[in-house]
Amino acid sequence: MTTQTNVVAPERFAKGLSYKDWLTKLDINVDKFDKNYQEFQLKPEDVKFFTDAAKKPNGPAKILALGEGWCPDVIRGMPMIAKLAEQTGLDLKVFFRDQNLDIMNQFLYKGEFQSIPVFVFYTKDLKYICHWIERAESTIAEYEEVRAKLGADRSKFGELTMPRWEHYRQESIKEMRELISKHVA
Repeated sequence: MTTQTNVVAPERFAKGLSYKDWLTKLDINVDKFDKNYQEFQLKPEDVKFFTDAAKKPNGPAKILALGEGWCPDVIRGMPMIAKLAEQTGLDLKVFFRDQNLDIMNQFLYKGEFQSIPVFVFYTKDLKYICHWIERAESTIAEYEEVRAKLGADRSKFGELTMPRWEHYRQESIKEMRELISKHVA
């Protein structure tokens, strides 16, 4: 298993918000979070995979999520992880990135960027298993192609990528499964 310094003690984890409580603290995009939550459906094989993995002694039992309400990747990803937690019994705690930079700085994208969302998987006794950041690797090239086409004018970025969000969510779940599989025997 990968070792990771952990700034999140059980007391800190317990102070995280449920997804629903986190939503009540938002002052932006709540309707978009609700829409994405309603639209996303986990595949039965994904529910089974995470449920089975959680039963293993070193399996995922807890998820720590970092996000902010203004971020499109969070708008797409946080409802997905909330639904995953609900349907598999994993304990999800959500933290605002900007209020928890010590946690964020443990999980910098490429060791440099405070990219969100971040989903950190822990065992029931809060031992680090693995983490996932922002979007699936398989979708990054597509994002970059859209950015290149738009050049400096990014005003249509959402319009061009939103129709692909379901695909991006499914790719994210697939990648999380692969990460868990590498670390959970």
